[in-house]
Amino acid sequence: MAPSPQVCTRCPIRTDCELSSLLREMRHGCEPAIAVDDVSAGAQLPIHAGRLYALRSGVVKEIWADAAGRGRVVDFCFPGHLIGLEASLGFGSPQKTYASVQRARLCSATCARPVGDPGSFPQALLSSVLARRIVPVYALSWMIQADAATRVAHYIVKATGLHGAGPGGGRHVLPHIPRPDIADYLGLRPESVSRVLSRFRSAGWIRGKIERIEVTNLDALKAVSVRSG
Repeated sequence: MAPSPQVCTRCPIRTDCELSSLLREMRHGCEPAIAVDDVSAGAQLPIHAGRLYALRSGVVKEIWADAAGRGRVVDFCFPGHLIGLEASLGFGSPQKTYASVQRARLCSATCARPVGDPGSFPQALLSSVLARRIVPVYALSWMIQADAATRVAHYIVKATGLHGAGPGGGRHVLPHIPRPDIADYLGLRPESVSRVLSRFRSAGWIRGKIERIEVTNLDALKAVSVRSG
């Protein structure tokens, strides 16, 4: 492992990385070390208590298994996202797992002491970060009752905001996420997702196939994404 400054200063997404931002907020003597690992497409991410994880490249899906063991995609993580923060705080659930949608690169930070111990990552700071991420998730529970167009628009706006703009500044190209995963996340059939995307293409709001969706009218999609029915 290398000290965080040696890894973070060379990272192309350091200004938008939640882990890098969190390390800058820390005001104590812990000098974290960071490892960077490659994860193959479709592999489950090993999340361990006492470590902080952030996605450096690729896309990761968060999966929740119900009582019958059926897994459902409940969120996506894009570069710069912290992953498995609950496990880092010691209350992760075995029902929640993370798997790479495409080949990914994962950063993991560790201190000499476990989370919560003096000289380690400050638990209060981690808890506040986790709270900021949980509240919007519950606030968007209305989406399950929304129509298909609203749900798909919500996904595109969310992915655009998290993944960021492409080289063209205002031009947004979404990372490739398979249609079944998008449908699972939105609670729709894959065919419904395809129909809505076709409507958005006809309206001139997006272009390109599912492998490379380019957003051309984000304002129009934002207007649809907040519609309640």
